[in-house]
Amino acid sequence: MAKNLGTAVIGLLDHERVDLRAAATTVLAAVGKGDAAVVKALTARLADADGVVRRIALEGLAEMGASGIAAHLVPLLRGDDATLAERAAQLLAGQGAAAESALRKELSAGTVQARRAIASLLLRRGTQAAVDAVIDQLADVELGEQALQLLRAEVDHHNEKVVAIIEKSALARAADVGKTVKKEWARALRDADKQAAAEAKAAKAKAAKAKGKAGQGDGKAAPPSGNGHAAGPDPMRDPAVAAGVHELGLLLRLIGYMARPSALSLLMGKIGDDWPRAVRLAAIAALRRIVASHEGKSTDAAIERLIALADGADLAIA
Repeated sequence: MAKNLGTAVIGLLDHERVDLRAAATTVLAAVGKGDAAVVKALTARLADADGVVRRIALEGLAEMGASGIAAHLVPLLRGDDATLAERAAQLLAGQGAAAESALRKELSAGTVQARRAIASLLLRRGTQAAVDAVIDQLADVELGEQALQLLRAEVDHHNEKVVAIIEKSALARAADVGKTVKKEWARALRDADKQAAAEAKAAKAKAAKAKGKAGQGDGKAAPPSGNGHAAGPDPMRDPAVAAGVHELGLLLRLIGYMARPSALSLLMGKIGDDWPRAVRLAAIAALRRIVASHEGKSTDAAIERLIALADGADLAIA
């Protein structure tokens, strides 16, 4: 493209009239291949206020095989144009390491739909950093369950390279999160006991005071209020406990989906009654998957523990 003509057409990209911006974008997309200035100009139009202009620019960049534009493609995933978002995702999949870096940075922000799309693209990359970024989202209340299902799909498709990364990272993460949950759970139980004791003391003092007043009145004692016991706060309502149990529960489910004997030791350590009930249930479910998938001495201890739990009073645990 002649330099003067190209400069003139590029200048129209900032015109207030949408039809002129669209026309200029169309021309540049058709004849600007190999021109760095054109690629830069079209890339800027990906943020145009008009959807048609954005679409023309995106298709033009795709035809040119433009690279290094990942950071400009990611925002399109968050838009309300599903077709444009899908096309941007296709281009991002071919942008390589540059796209991966941009996607990891954007994964924790935006709508759940956009974040799910980003997580899916990262899993396609299949690198350690990309997979770890998705596993990180298991801690997120909004995206955690969807991230788990994306990871499960990789397991179900037997993508061994990615599954090996998932297994190693999930086991390590579950061990670390488990330590935090155990610590916070013990603290929350202590706090609950302290509050229950304080409430019981206050209730006792109140009852004594009421009894004293009744003795000064008609001689009849006031009936006791409540059941005589203070109901302490539920430790599961503690924010730190709830957050940890949420993440650990999803990690244990992920480990269960893989059904690898390498997880037996970790899971066996989380089925005792010193863990929150939700954690125990997730660990038991994962153990059952492994036992159902494998036979031999490696699962004998797990089978014995599961049989012992089946005789317990808690029907859900049994």
